[in-house]
Amino acid sequence: MSKRRVLGSSLSSLMRRPVLAAESVRALMSVRRRARPWPSSDYLGWRLHTAYGEGGDSALDAQDFLHYLEWRRRMRIMGRWDLWT
Repeated sequence: MSKRRVLGSSLSSLMRRPVLAAESVRALMSVRRRARPWPSSDYLGWRLHTAYGEGGDSALDAQDFLHYLEWRRRMRIMGRWDLWT
């Protein structure tokens, strides 16, 4: 699946789940606030390979992004914010 398609699918899913849309803005702001450099494309490719095996780019989907946002929201609600920000 192309990155553009994953992004479009993620955005349409977020429109149906406003709570996660708000969490996605929080996630974006936390990345921006840290001002850390983005990982290299080689590293991201390796991470996709270790997570999905061969053809990792095609396995990436919007559901993974939504699961991450749900996990992030649960951790924030439970007061575990300091573990990953």
